Amino acid sequence: MDEPEIHLHPAMIQKLVEVMLEIAENEGKQFLISTHSEHFVEALLNLLVKKEAVPDDFNIFYLKKDKKETTIERQKINEHGQISGGLSHFYETELENMKTFFKIYD
Repeated sequence: MDEPEIHLHPAMIQKLVEVMLEIAENEGKQFLISTHSEHFVEALLNLLVKKEAVPDDFNIFYLKKDKKETTIERQKINEHGQISGGLSHFYETELENMKTFFKIYD
């Protein structure tokens, strides 16, 4: 599925993720999802925090293109909903914009 959350409000993205996990568990289905949405990833991680899922229930991969080569990096997730290294690749632009807005310079 390519960006199934594209036109959804963040609250509905959470519901979508919950329903998808329910389908996967009850019907033995697997989903392959491509997203650029930090809300979608946060919804998955939130299921771990609420103990409604365990890290083995899903995998998150980060794809990065450098010139003509794409690298795929599996994200390490713990039972507390934390990704090793954080979600910096989702927030890099937002953080840079906030630095400019608040006149924070390195």
